[in-house]
Amino acid sequence: MKIKPPVIAIAVILIILQLSGCRSKKEPVTPPKPLPSPFQGVFDARGLELRKGINGGTFRRADFEHVDTFNPITTRSKAVYSFSQLIYESLFKIDPFTGFPIPWIVKNYRITNDGFSILMELDRNKRFSDGSPLTARDVLFSFQEIYLNPELNSKKPDALKLRNKIIQIEMIDTYTIKINLPVPFRPIFSTLAEFPIFPQHILGPILSRKGIEWFNSEFGNVNTELKEIVGSGPYMIDEYKKSEYISLKPNPYYIEPNPTQSESSNSDSKNPEEIKIPYLEKIIFYIGMDRDTQRLKFQIGELDFYDISEEDISSGDIKTLIQNEKEGGYTIYTAGYTLNGNHFLVLNQNPNAIKGEKLRIFRDVRFRKALSMLIDRNKLIDEVFKGYGYADLSPERSPSPYHIKITPVGYHPEEARTLLHEIGLKDSDGDGFLNLPSGENFTFTILTNKDNPFRMEMANLISRKLRENGLNVDYEGIDYDLLVTKLLDTFEWETVIIGIEGTVEPNNYSPVWESSGSLHLWYPYQESPSTEWEQRLDEIFALGRTTFDTGEALKYYREYQKIVAEYLPVINLVIPARLYGFRDDFSNIIPSGVSYNEIGLIPYIFKKISTKIDKK
Repeated sequence: MKIKPPVIAIAVILIILQLSGCRSKKEPVTPPKPLPSPFQGVFDARGLELRKGINGGTFRRADFEHVDTFNPITTRSKAVYSFSQLIYESLFKIDPFTGFPIPWIVKNYRITNDGFSILMELDRNKRFSDGSPLTARDVLFSFQEIYLNPELNSKKPDALKLRNKIIQIEMIDTYTIKINLPVPFRPIFSTLAEFPIFPQHILGPILSRKGIEWFNSEFGNVNTELKEIVGSGPYMIDEYKKSEYISLKPNPYYIEPNPTQSESSNSDSKNPEEIKIPYLEKIIFYIGMDRDTQRLKFQIGELDFYDISEEDISSGDIKTLIQNEKEGGYTIYTAGYTLNGNHFLVLNQNPNAIKGEKLRIFRDVRFRKALSMLIDRNKLIDEVFKGYGYADLSPERSPSPYHIKITPVGYHPEEARTLLHEIGLKDSDGDGFLNLPSGENFTFTILTNKDNPFRMEMANLISRKLRENGLNVDYEGIDYDLLVTKLLDTFEWETVIIGIEGTVEPNNYSPVWESSGSLHLWYPYQESPSTEWEQRLDEIFALGRTTFDTGEALKYYREYQKIVAEYLPVINLVIPARLYGFRDDFSNIIPSGVSYNEIGLIPYIFKKISTKIDKK
């Protein structure tokens, strides 16, 4: 029976924005100071630097999901999400190394009107893969005719509203747009990175005739003429063979917005003036390939990339992959914390669900600290995750530029028992388990989703340690859907081991940390903050999203991480490592936990052998 990989435990309700707009009269533009390019010079702790490459070579990778459409907005497939990022581009891009949004189609921008407006100058060198220039008309068309159409078959535009007020986008001139915000909102840049810009000259006439329903059902379907799939990204679709593969070739008009080359860079080319990004002449995405087949083909040299899952760790296949690195001609890389699901323990502090003495105990921070001290994270990492995990109390992940590492105090049963006694938990009847101050039995159950072997094993190990230290705890695995229903709807739970996907932008998970948030799991939908520290979290998130000063935002979000680590509304258990393999034939392989499946790095990857040799 195949083990399901961990899934997002909780659907994230993102901050909602909406773009709409009209044309206004032309006004002068003062070019703002651009953000620094992350692709120049040293960009990681080991001093690794992107090298000049050579054009040519084929790169082969695979995905177990089938392609439902080539439409990046209506797709439900992560495989489509992967390769569409190479075909289309957005106004901003998430830097695959720092996690900060950087201008991409936008060349420069300037914040005006006390943060209520942003003037954006587009890169005049941007071309679609048919050679047409990308202009402000394409930007307005993409948002006004597609993303803001109420009949669009996608939830993606839910991220395009702000407090139910419409954001206006204006065309100042052919290469300048202006966005007017109802309130200053720093995460707008990360949000804009999620919305690709479509060519108005191709899709506009069709939408005028056939309407948005054509975009919903016809655009990008697997029978679409490939000439309609036109973007400004580094690649374009070359060939599609249903249920077998998709191959991409370079966009001949692509010019890199933030050049990687510098005079001091190393080069494998004798003619650096002829080099252009992207380097690879072909990328093949094999589709519908199961994990066992992917792993085998990677090991024998028929795939150049393998995304290592928790299934590989739980099955022990990771050990074989690493042992065969030299013979197989590949390297397994670790990119730090994953942005996929993590694992944490949360206690129900909702007075509508938990009553009396148990509620008082759960709401006492000393109890939560004691639980954290009774969790042997090193044992969990070694025995459950085979060493491929991290212990960190921070609610942010290391790929986020806002993350600060907060190391747990470790397994300290004596200190934990002291805290438990302080709050009145004692073995009154001599049965070996602690009782409530009233003398009543104190028991609770840890729930988790039974389809996740990691969480089931952790629940077993944790409950055993808690019982050894006098807490009468059981654990139970239930269906994932039922677990989510209990968490978010009925609140019929005591403690849960669950997880949530990571993000590089803290504000994306404000519904978790703000007291009135729908994902404020331990006590959702509060009319007002029930504690001073929850009130401070509300203030921090309000301040963090409304300042455009990165230094100020860093200060606020570091404070929030320290508050969460101090009061432990959720208790982090293990954050899995991000692992993947690349064949040694390729260069510019830099581990990055930010970029989904390393897609953001592909334009800079090159094959070490020459094109002539590669084609033989």
